[in-house]
Amino acid sequence: MKLEARILYMDEDLIAVYKPAGLLSHPSADPTRPDLVSWLRTQITAEKLVMHHRLDLETSGLLVLTRSLRACPPLAQAFEQRRIQKTYLAMVKGNPPARGQIDQPLAESGGRVRADRVGKPAVTDFKRLRSKSGYALLELSPRHGRKHQLRVHCLSRGWPIVGDKLYGGEPSQRMWLHAWRLRLEHPVSGEIMNLECPSPEQWGLFGRIAAAE
Repeated sequence: MKLEARILYMDEDLIAVYKPAGLLSHPSADPTRPDLVSWLRTQITAEKLVMHHRLDLETSGLLVLTRSLRACPPLAQAFEQRRIQKTYLAMVKGNPPARGQIDQPLAESGGRVRADRVGKPAVTDFKRLRSKSGYALLELSPRHGRKHQLRVHCLSRGWPIVGDKLYGGEPSQRMWLHAWRLRLEHPVSGEIMNLECPSPEQWGLFGRIAAAE
């Protein structure tokens, strides 16, 4: 597979994997398009392989799946009750403050999402990790899991994610949004787990883009 996924953690109930940008999370109507779940089925055996959250095609990073019947309901409930802490990295164009919160309801129409005061509640906490020449590297922590939440929240503040063609990002070789960390209770043992997926590019493009501005 050209888009190289890899297994980051695995036990008899749970598996954490890296999804590269450009790889579908789930199978599509086109059987010739590669996807993470189909690849994973060639790598492991599972009593019941279930993906409980997804990443957009253009987003890279960490995904967690259950591989046993007993693990499936408790993990699904944890996601539904928002008891799993998600942290992303995003490279944006703009000058965000050092930290803050975006409380902006979202609404969807025709496959696109927009900021809308009568939409569904959506809150994202952010922290600026680095900035240079009008670009910033942000740590983003969504409190809700709305479609395209981070992409639209960044755009709503005037900081489009670099490479996000749908929501005003400037052209790049990829969209620079990465699912970095997950904190959760193991669905069977109850152990607190802190999973991390370092960006394979180490965000080296951040320096190159800023230097070329």
